[in-house]
Amino acid sequence: MDIEGIDQKLEEQRFIRFLGYKISEIALESCKEILPSNVESSIQKIKSGPNS
Repeated sequence: MDIEGIDQKLEEQRFIRFLGYKISEIALESCKEILPSNVESSIQKIKSGPNS
């Protein structure tokens, strides 16, 4: 039986979050014409980080 270390679990969680972010980003890009205009500006704020 393999025992996973904490570092490996954290790395897997980061990878899963990254994939979720990328999937969401692609879905939003493909649906741009049906989303309200303020959604795109909100996404840009999130992408640029908390200091913007």
